[in-house]
Amino acid sequence: MTKEKICAILAAIKKKRFRSHRQIFKAVNKHSAGSAFAEAAFCVKAYAESLFSHIFYFYFWRYPAIKTNNDNEQLINEEITRSGISMSKNVRVIGASGEQLGIITLSKALQNAYSQNLDLVLMSAQSDPPVCKIMDYGKFRFDRDKKKKEARKKQQKVSVKEIQLTWQIDVNDFNTKVNNAKRFLTSGNKVKVLVIFKGRQMMHQEVGKNLLDKFVESVSQVGALDKPASLEGRAMSVFISPIKQTPAK
Repeated sequence: MTKEKICAILAAIKKKRFRSHRQIFKAVNKHSAGSAFAEAAFCVKAYAESLFSHIFYFYFWRYPAIKTNNDNEQLINEEITRSGISMSKNVRVIGASGEQLGIITLSKALQNAYSQNLDLVLMSAQSDPPVCKIMDYGKFRFDRDKKKKEARKKQQKVSVKEIQLTWQIDVNDFNTKVNNAKRFLTSGNKVKVLVIFKGRQMMHQEVGKNLLDKFVESVSQVGALDKPASLEGRAMSVFISPIKQTPAK
């Protein structure tokens, strides 16, 4: 295998004329058997294997796993050029450990990231020069989504529970509804308590008002009145909000 053949194969690799490293091996083996350039041919094959392994890792394994169509996601790797930043333009690069790597071209920054099997993420396109950071973007997204999920779990969904009282409610029913209200309030929900007047009961609204005041006082340990009782049509109602319990020291 002559020196010219080795150079020709290397040039073909750079021009992507071979579809796989197997084709390169076949071409190298054809010309290297029993030649003085066997060691050089071995280096060519090693280079080819490394090149195609690199391409497979980033474009068929890593890149699809972190590729997204969400416009809110940050641009990574070759996608950075979509922001108008060319490969020859200078960018400020932050290393994976947070260290400053200085101002270099985008192409060199990508090579630096790829050599560490990491991604180059555009952090600020509006800065002069633009700021990029080297990181494992797949892990970064996983940790970020995990934190958002945990935050959503901690958020309580507040709903309004409604309790209806009759104008002449007996003591047992009243106490049962008070206990229900306490259970709703301790669960973090608001409670709407209303009294509906029928017929001539509208002439004695003070009875309904006193009943609501008594109810609010009965749940005062776990709930507080939002605003005074209001009349809407034939219904008088109040809203009670839960009291935040302070943990004992």
